[in-house]
Amino acid sequence: MKKNILTTALVFTVAILAVASKANAQGSANKQKVSYPEKLIISDNTSNPAAVKDALAKSKINVKALLDFQKAFTNIGNEKWYKENYGYSARFFENGIQNDVSYSDKGERLYQMKQFNENNLSRELRTQIKTAFYDCSVKWVHEIIFPHKTVYIVLIEDEATLKNIRIGDDEMEVVEEVTKS
Repeated sequence: MKKNILTTALVFTVAILAVASKANAQGSANKQKVSYPEKLIISDNTSNPAAVKDALAKSKINVKALLDFQKAFTNIGNEKWYKENYGYSARFFENGIQNDVSYSDKGERLYQMKQFNENNLSRELRTQIKTAFYDCSVKWVHEIIFPHKTVYIVLIEDEATLKNIRIGDDEMEVVEEVTKS
């Protein structure tokens, strides 16, 4: 049952990311529209063979994407690159936090997503969440960094429910609530 709830939360998170990416794309009218991935990998699920992809050699990655990555993430040497429908993605761990950076086929950075738990949450964001949902514990956080804004998708849990909340543009809203049985 808990796996079903978390799977539902994951699917809904991907839907929220799609909405957030459309809003971000509308903010830059001069830029070419980029299709975002239908499905984002947000955990290192190596127990599921379908979720495991073959890493690409750096020689097969768009040069512009590689240069941007090396400039933005100077101390990273353990990244793995993957070919995606929309372009390329790089996955790496920095200070115990999983990072996924996605690029278009032309090497333009689309977004960066960090996945972490409550321990890595900023004090300001934790206070904002705990003020509104004081009886809840934070299960995980996805910080999605677009070129012009940052959105947080946070899974919180209390005795009776699981909630996905979206925090961005100085607003916080519950986007999904599942009652435990």
